[in-house]
Amino acid sequence: MSEFTELRSRIFELEEAISKLKQLEDGLKKSEALYRTIFETTGTAMIVVEETMIISVANAEAESIVGYTKDEIVGKLKWIDLIVPEHREKLAEYHRMRRINPHAAPKSYESRVIARGGAVKDIMITVSVVPNTTRTIASFIDISERKRMEEQLRYLSTHDALTGLYNRAYFEEEMSRLERGRHFPVSILMIDVDRLKIINDSLGHAAGDDLLRRTAQVLKTVFRSEDVVARIGGDEFCVLLPMTKGHVAARIVARIKAALVVHNKQPSYSTSLSFSIGYATGDKGCSLTAVQNDADWNMYQEKLVGVYGENARK
Repeated sequence: MSEFTELRSRIFELEEAISKLKQLEDGLKKSEALYRTIFETTGTAMIVVEETMIISVANAEAESIVGYTKDEIVGKLKWIDLIVPEHREKLAEYHRMRRINPHAAPKSYESRVIARGGAVKDIMITVSVVPNTTRTIASFIDISERKRMEEQLRYLSTHDALTGLYNRAYFEEEMSRLERGRHFPVSILMIDVDRLKIINDSLGHAAGDDLLRRTAQVLKTVFRSEDVVARIGGDEFCVLLPMTKGHVAARIVARIKAALVVHNKQPSYSTSLSFSIGYATGDKGCSLTAVQNDADWNMYQEKLVGVYGENARK
């Protein structure tokens, strides 16, 4: 083969190699354009996170959730800068773990982001490591409405809709838990709203409901939000008092009655509010249901005295 022929052959091979490279480059550009289009139009917020935790790519959905533009995010913010402070250390640890072993950290988890203006949103995050790189792609969905509904359902399952106090189901669950625990002595107060049936019959159920709401208001001035104060029946309210001896329960009853006097002095109420209250105390090993029954009996005795005088007490 002459030198000229050999040269032509090499030129042909070079041209063929350049053509293949060009085709490969065109293919890569098309692939990049395809993936970028998918990334931008997926309908899910997505970001690419570098090993330094700097956000290198963000799509329009991510802008929508966090309230910042791409120019304000890309190359300027770390991923954890958008996360609530109490979650940052955990997510930073997940980030480090993935660089050691892509399967070492959870793939999906819940967290919360701080959007522009300080609004906090609940999000579900899914993270994947880009093969053969130290980058990760994080997609996240705003689940704030779902979390709000879950919280509302949880609240409704444990609270009385009319008064906002705990309901019977929650009260009985807490009583069972206390009975198995170590927070004795436990005192239980039973509170009955006087004349509720008369009010319902004479003024209507709306007036009776108002009386029940006012009862809750009085009790809320005496007890803390974490105390178990429940409406367990139509006109019956009950309070669980762990680590409370009988003489302390008596003082609490006195506080309720004092709060009731203050409440009834308000000129906006045309109908006075009155309670019959009984309490009982149990020690370790006792049945709290029996303690509740004793408190209920004592409340009934007070109600009889209120109606018929001291001679009615049995």
